[in-house]
Amino acid sequence: MMRLKDVFSAVLKKFRYSIYEERNNDIEKILEESEQRHIEHKAWVIRMERDLEESEAVTQGRKPKSHLTVVK
Repeated sequence: MMRLKDVFSAVLKKFRYSIYEERNNDIEKILEESEQRHIEHKAWVIRMERDLEESEAVTQGRKPKSHLTVVK
């Protein structure tokens, strides 16, 4: 027969584990969201740089590079 102390210890360990697992899941979710925001920000910066280059080209009387097709 298990002693009350052993039962309490087992319950406490399970409770601690569930808290750590929940925190770990939260941290992973935050990291994924942060990575996604970083990717979106990089894409936005690239678009803004391209728009700036195009507007500079137009003001200088050159053709903007946007009419060119990028081949990878």
